[in-house]
Amino acid sequence: MVSVKLVLDLVNFISNKETAGNTMKIDEYNTLIKAVNIDMLNLRYGIPAQYRPGQPLPQQSYEVTKKMIDDLRYLEVRTGVETNPIVIDQWGRSNIPSDYLHLSSARHNRVVNNNCDIKDVVPTDIELLTDAQIGDRLGNSITMPTLEDPCMVIYSTYFQFYPKELRMVELTYLRFPDTPYYAYTIDEETDEYIYDATHSVDFEFPDDCLIDIVRFVASYVGINLKESVVIQYVEQIKDEGKQ
Repeated sequence: MVSVKLVLDLVNFISNKETAGNTMKIDEYNTLIKAVNIDMLNLRYGIPAQYRPGQPLPQQSYEVTKKMIDDLRYLEVRTGVETNPIVIDQWGRSNIPSDYLHLSSARHNRVVNNNCDIKDVVPTDIELLTDAQIGDRLGNSITMPTLEDPCMVIYSTYFQFYPKELRMVELTYLRFPDTPYYAYTIDEETDEYIYDATHSVDFEFPDDCLIDIVRFVASYVGINLKESVVIQYVEQIKDEGKQ
């Protein structure tokens, strides 16, 4: 994951070069990277503002390319694996996780042979419908949801599954990323800031997203950078032995 210290060191290095020593204070940086974290999420997940008539897709979007999948992999959650299995009540409802952002997939692990020691389980995709679409399914005896052909709707605070008897559901979803934070202590004798790696929170994006994160941070402090310029500064830091 991208280190908050590396990002700050690099931005301050650039600021020294571009604005004659106008480096950023750590408290200002901690405020700023909250916004940058959301900027990065929006960029990789998909920015609706980039939609065009007849083309409702942004330039970058989750699962459109393998790169986007890789960049958001730290945010993927599988219920029953990374978290506890979801609990579905008698009305076919399950509370939406507090960190939920986007549904990637939903499966019903249907038992087709329960008469032997080893159960045969068939994973069945659960179709995600809109509230407008579910009425047609429920009111049609031919297309009515069954255990072999289940569906679901997302409401404000819960997932609604059909048929209501559906159980053994596994979800994969994207969660909101943790808020990055640069933790530090202050040396009582020198008043210098000392980086606290133990209590810091890094950006939950792969290392190869460093350039984009630095560009976002730099843009907030009034420095406009092209990717090639950031790479040049990264290489310069390496040459000078600062990292």
